[in-house]
Amino acid sequence: MKSKNYTIEDIPNLKMIGDYQYNYAAASLLALKSILPEINNGKSVQQAISSTKISGRFQYLSRSPDILLDVAHNEDAAKSLADNINKLGYDKVDAVLGVLSDKDIYSIVGPFLSLVNKWHIGTINSERGMNSKEIKYRMNSIQKNTLSINTYPSIKSAFLSAKRSYTKGSLLLIYGSFYTVSEALQAHILSASKKNAI
Repeated sequence: MKSKNYTIEDIPNLKMIGDYQYNYAAASLLALKSILPEINNGKSVQQAISSTKISGRFQYLSRSPDILLDVAHNEDAAKSLADNINKLGYDKVDAVLGVLSDKDIYSIVGPFLSLVNKWHIGTINSERGMNSKEIKYRMNSIQKNTLSINTYPSIKSAFLSAKRSYTKGSLLLIYGSFYTVSEALQAHILSASKKNAI
């Protein structure tokens, strides 16, 4: 039985956004071809990948306000994320950032210095979380205090403040750690459930 060489062109209904989502899909197809070369049903592979979502990786939490989540927490991921956001063409980007204490702030923030208008820095709810004031201090040492930065005692408070100051047509980006994304997501769900409460 002859196997098919799958490419991204085989998946016209791919719902993923962001370049690295396509890279993940392509890597999955290559792995599938290597592990199970007998699979040659392009339609089932197409359906599986077109319905796949990777939570926390270039994931829109909502539209209007446009809120984007990404777990980017190292230099390569930050560069890819910044490149993908540049392609979206927003006039203004605000960011909610929280990082773990063992991370290099400079490499995570560097790709966004010319992209982000205002920073909302929160402290992750973990003993490994870097204090928001320390993050601000390190960021200011890069840019000589020219950045617009607010600090908060938690990711939840940073997220809710950033969401309140959202302006139409802009992007609110939440990134820096799996913890950051998780805590912002929880805050979003809680605030939505309070609005819907009778």
